[in-house]
Amino acid sequence: VDVTGININRFHKYQNNMKYRADRVGEILGETYKVHYPDHNLKTCRNVKQSVLHDRLMKQNAHFRDVSGWESPSWYAPIGKEPIIEKEHFGKQSFFPYWENEHLACRENVALFDMSFMSKFMVQGDDAGSFLNLLSTANVNDDCGKITYTQWLNEEGYMEADLTVTKLDEDKFIVVATDTMHNHVMTHMKKRLTNEQHVFINDVTATYAQINIQGPNSRKILQAITTHDLDNFSFRSAAEIDIGYAKVLCTRITYVGEL
Repeated sequence: VDVTGININRFHKYQNNMKYRADRVGEILGETYKVHYPDHNLKTCRNVKQSVLHDRLMKQNAHFRDVSGWESPSWYAPIGKEPIIEKEHFGKQSFFPYWENEHLACRENVALFDMSFMSKFMVQGDDAGSFLNLLSTANVNDDCGKITYTQWLNEEGYMEADLTVTKLDEDKFIVVATDTMHNHVMTHMKKRLTNEQHVFINDVTATYAQINIQGPNSRKILQAITTHDLDNFSFRSAAEIDIGYAKVLCTRITYVGEL
């Protein structure tokens, strides 16, 4: 049974804020016996967490939804058309043609996704590699500059998390999990960390933006703005590359088809 939706550690720290609870509780009570349509969005406690791309995405006419407190674009309306859901129902929505075009663009060309809401943890220390290997079903402590997709199990062998671990250096790793598993992943690590282990865990979710470039032309468009040789940037690679005047961490990973 997937208990993600009812586990007590599903709540984020900001949701314990008194003003958040005061503003959100009234709306939640009013929603209890309503019909829950797809893509329904709550209206209270919005526009608190925004990624560095937020203003640019707004200019592209994005319709935003609440993703664990983050404003995340769900789809984009054509310029001149207001990005709103005209009527909630279970049939094909009025924005479906826009959504369809975005899907086709990603499948046939290239698309950019703002995934900054993903949970990110920096795990460092002399024992960081062996500690993360103990939690993981895959070997995440192999070569530096590798990203590994893995699962975390509990002592009974049941799945606790589904995530990636990137080895940046011999004593430096970054763990990336879905937004809904934020506290669960942190708790899972802290509960299994002992005083004898030289390991330090920091939540860096808000420190790092996450921009996904996907589609068959993703390498082509990215190569046009970096000097790093992406033809020799193999699957599961992770490296610091230049984009303009900036240095960014680039990883090559996918769950939905490889170039």
